[in-house]
Amino acid sequence: MDRGSSISFAQSCRYALVASAAWCIWTPPLHAEAPHAEQAHAEQARPGLTIPAGTLRSALDALARQSGISIGMAGSLPDLRVRRIDRARDVGDAMRRMLAGSGLRAVRVDASTWRVEAVPQKSRVRPAAA
Repeated sequence: MDRGSSISFAQSCRYALVASAAWCIWTPPLHAEAPHAEQAHAEQARPGLTIPAGTLRSALDALARQSGISIGMAGSLPDLRVRRIDRARDVGDAMRRMLAGSGLRAVRVDASTWRVEAVPQKSRVRPAAA
């Protein structure tokens, strides 16, 4: 047996120890939540959302950044201004307040995705004639 090219049992054990330590450091624990589960709880994890006044696009971007959700709309967003939203309880509350009176509504698609769409004509409230 050529001793120059083989490693000893002690060296082999050291390599195994180093490899297993590295595996433990870089491998997430089995009980860790998946990324999508973390996003599903984003609304509960971030109470008191505050969205600055600005365009609808900038307000939706700020809401998405703060809450970790995705927001989309078929077509292009209208060029609307929105008021500052302070202490929104959750994403739904922030969206309702942001879109109030705009002719748009927010629809929750899943735990981490929302869609902005036009309010159907039948659902729009029209002022009573005097």
